[in-house]
Order: sequence, then structure tokens, then C-alpha cells
Amino acid sequence: MPSSRVADMHTHTCFSDGTCTPEELIARCKAVCLGHVAITDHDTTEGVEPAIRAAEKLGGSVHVYPGVEISTVYEDREVHLVGLFVDPDDARLRDALTGVREARVRRVYKITDKLRALDVRIDPDEVLALSDAGSVGRPHVAQVLTQHGHTRSVNDAFVRYIGDEGPAYVTKQRLDTGEAAELVHAAGGTAVLAHPGLVPDEAFIARIAQSAGLDAIEAYYFGYSPQTSLQYEQIARRRNLAVSGGSDFHGDVRPQVGLGDIRITSEQLDALARRAPSPHGI
Repeated sequence: MPSSRVADMHTHTCFSDGTCTPEELIARCKAVCLGHVAITDHDTTEGVEPAIRAAEKLGGSVHVYPGVEISTVYEDREVHLVGLFVDPDDARLRDALTGVREARVRRVYKITDKLRALDVRIDPDEVLALSDAGSVGRPHVAQVLTQHGHTRSVNDAFVRYIGDEGPAYVTKQRLDTGEAAELVHAAGGTAVLAHPGLVPDEAFIARIAQSAGLDAIEAYYFGYSPQTSLQYEQIARRRNLAVSGGSDFHGDVRPQVGLGDIRITSEQLDALARRAPSPHGI
């Protein structure tokens, strides 16, 4: 396999729970010599076009691929699906994502209600303002909790209050994994199982691949050892899946993760695009 790795296919902007604007993210791409990047905000494609416009101003030194990360459920487990090369203006995809984002807003109000019952008071409108009309999530709640001194850090907010086992946790609305994959395909894209280390085992991956129509798995991800990535490469080969990878960059909210820290090769990028029915951004 060629050693040159060129593309980070999993990044977030302030249109979901990242801290960089699309313009800032593209500027960082240039700074770290990252020539190919996918914008994969949670449950929204609104950050794609601003990123493309910012890249165009750089004269082609950064190429942007439209994407999205969708929260789904499979066999009662949360599964994240990254759609790559999607048409960000696809009506069915946009309508479905709008419904999910509206549910995210309702979730913020439920979380703040639970926090209030714990005598921890924050304004839900302040949380929503942080998302700038994008896709709001728990990291925004954590930022407000920290800003008002209720917690020491974003991580502390998750540990004490809003993590999956926390007293203010609220389950979020999620699409069925197969439904999400079908939406990605209908929008011309490639359906990728994100951070597969969060699902149980290869048998689980195989069931998703067969029933939901997966095209690829994220074999390279922040924190994965070379041995772990090799294991996912082998699973991909056995299950006839392409491989993807990315940093899952969120900016200052996850300072330990750098943009472009995880990249895939140009050959792997081409293989991902070939899995898309009608790839956009190529």
C-alpha cells in the first residue's frame, strides 16, 4: 500500500458540534498540508457549501467532499453512519435530517429540565445559540455547563451529568441504519460505518453490511493502533467493503484530535468513490 495519505474523511464544523467555522477548517487544512477533506457534520449538510466556497478561494489547494454523519439505531444499539460524496441539496436527505435536528432541539430542552431537577440551571436558548442554527448536541450543553462553572470541563460535564450513564442523559431520536444508508445512496453517496470500535464485533458488522447496505467501514480513526486498523482492513476484505478513515476533528472541544491526524490514501479514496451510485464533489 502506498505510504502517502492524503484525505481526512471525517471532520466537523460549527454547523454541528465542532468549534471551527467551515472557513476556519479549510484554512487549517492548508496549514497542515491536507489536500482532501470531507465535511461530515452531525445530521446536517449545511456546512458543506461554505467549505467549498472557502476552498475555491484557495485556488484548488484543498478539495472538499460533501458528507454527513447520521445517528442511527441497529438492533437497539446506536450506530453512526457517515455518508460521503452525497448531494447536499438532495430533498429526501435534507428533509430527513431536518426532522432529526428538530428532535435534537427538543432533546436540549429535556436535558436542561433534568439538569434543573438536579439544581443545575442553564438556559436552553444559550445552548441552542452555540449551534448557530446548525445541529445542536450534548457538547453544546457541556460547553454552557462549563462556561457557567457547573463543571470543570466538557469532559467533566459528560462524566457528571450528560454522559450515557449520567443523571441528565436523554436518548436522542435516531434513524434506522438501513433507512439512513438508503438515504445516503439515494443522494448519490457512499455509506460508511463510522468508528466501528463502538460496535460489538465482526458478526455485528456483517449483519449491518448485509441488511443495511454498507459500502465501507472506517478502518482508520483517532486512537486506533496500527493493529486495530489492520483488523478492520481484514474485516473489510472479508465482507467486500471499502475502507475509510478520518480524525473526527471537532476543533477546540477535542483539542487532542488534530485535523488531518488520520488520513487515507488516494487509492482508498478512489475506491470509496467507486462505491457511490453518483458521487458528488469528485
